Amino acid sequence: VLLRRRVSQVAMNISRQELLADGFWRGGTVYPYPDAATTLRVQIDRNAHGFIVYIMVANHEFMKAGKTETRFSTRMRSTFNSLKNKMGDRAGHPRYQEKTFKEHAQATIQAKHEIELWAQNFPSYELMMAKESELNNKYQGKWTKEGKRKG
Repeated sequence: VLLRRRVSQVAMNISRQELLADGFWRGGTVYPYPDAATTLRVQIDRNAHGFIVYIMVANHEFMKAGKTETRFSTRMRSTFNSLKNKMGDRAGHPRYQEKTFKEHAQATIQAKHEIELWAQNFPSYELMMAKESELNNKYQGKWTKEGKRKG
């Protein structure tokens, strides 16, 4: 039990080299504006559509893997607009009470850390689903349902 507790509190870093070697490409960056904690800019450098697995990395730490079948840019903008709502005037609304991404990503944004967005296309739905599960189970990022590190 003690070993599990220690392992679960360790940050799970992931390097650019690991991401590239695994077939991921840098898709963009989320930049928090310095003047307001609830304002951020989502910059997409490479867009794609199909069966996509994306990874969010902050300070070299794996935070979350997700999947989308919509355009990568659409999914990222939607995701971070939802986060802004959680942090803004509508924060009390039940829709914004998710206990994973929306809860834990706020601290990263408020600390003014950039979030790297990585993505990879997969040839099938099944492979996309398997890769997302593999990543979240391996890294157990703070922003995932699988995450065991809730700090």
